[in-house]
Amino acid sequence: MKKVFLSVLSVLLFAVFAYAEGPYAPGRPSSAAPPDAAGEYRIKDKDGKTKYIGETNDLKRRKKEHERSGKIEGGEKFLWKKAKPSATTEERRAHEKKKIEQHQPYENKSKGGEGRYSYSKKVSVTVTGMVIDIKDTKGKVTGAAIQTDTGDIIVIRRGKGAEVAKNIGNKVEVIGTISERKGKKYLYVKDYKGM
Repeated sequence: MKKVFLSVLSVLLFAVFAYAEGPYAPGRPSSAAPPDAAGEYRIKDKDGKTKYIGETNDLKRRKKEHERSGKIEGGEKFLWKKAKPSATTEERRAHEKKKIEQHQPYENKSKGGEGRYSYSKKVSVTVTGMVIDIKDTKGKVTGAAIQTDTGDIIVIRRGKGAEVAKNIGNKVEVIGTISERKGKKYLYVKDYKGM
């Protein structure tokens, strides 16, 4: 009887601890190389302050994206927790939102979870203009845009957009779709040609 009681107690304790943190196993975030698995991550600045919290379906890929974009700078840490295999996207996003509210990272522009930015309806367009660099406040190139008479349109660097972004200083004609978010226009490139 005593062995049965102890077995049941150990199973219950394991269940309590295993699910204490929702979609993530208990424990501290890791600074080791991230896996190509779903999870939550934090970027800590040189002073150890949490500057950004995010959630992704591929931690390894997301770290590389942030390194390329300059979101992770020298001396900063990328800490992560792998999601449980049973965790849903909704559970992970709810946890991300809770952690953003708790830690108030200074570079998060949205509240996370379902509070992600929404885009306006996409509109098909043909745009002509000069391809220019987009630079951050430190002068580091973070992207590309097409400079038009009506303003700059940020190029989404996927597919053909990545090719357009390599044409800095050249005039191009682009066929694609534009959407707007927070007052900025974003262009998804379907095709383009130099002028």
